[in-house]
Amino acid sequence: GAVAVTAEGRIAAVSGRGDGGDAAVAMLRQQPGWRRERLPAGRLLLPGLVDTHAHAPQYRFMGTGMDLPLLEWLEAYTFPTERKFGDVAFAAATYTAAVKRTLRCGTTTASYFGTIHEAGSEVLAATCAQAGQRALVGKVSMDRNSPDDYRERSAAEAIASAERFVEAVQAASGD
Repeated sequence: GAVAVTAEGRIAAVSGRGDGGDAAVAMLRQQPGWRRERLPAGRLLLPGLVDTHAHAPQYRFMGTGMDLPLLEWLEAYTFPTERKFGDVAFAAATYTAAVKRTLRCGTTTASYFGTIHEAGSEVLAATCAQAGQRALVGKVSMDRNSPDDYRERSAAEAIASAERFVEAVQAASGD
């Protein structure tokens, strides 16, 4: 079998083992500067990993507080850190590090949760796009079970904020 990969690193075609790679090679031959590379014996070509549940803001304190029950951990680590994501520079620094790390570890696709901050969550979506990581990015909507200074004032405000976030991300991506 064979895999045709574009100059940008995207898979363009896959040929099965039985066809000798003819479909992928035919696709490649249409590309300027194409070349065929064979994997050395004992090497594998593996697909990227998919993380279906990643809290990107929690990258900063990953692996801490493992001795705490969930609600205590949220109060001690999550809420104090996530409040800071209203600062776009802080969000950009954290999200850049988080996305780079997940890519280095082989995660090519992720479903990320941001925070309640629209602009910070937009930064997460842009960071994924710039790094070439496929991502589903969600802005968190929260109006209860969190500190008063880290929640949206109402469900209506949360819905409006989520709609603005979706519109901004779609406009930025051209969708």
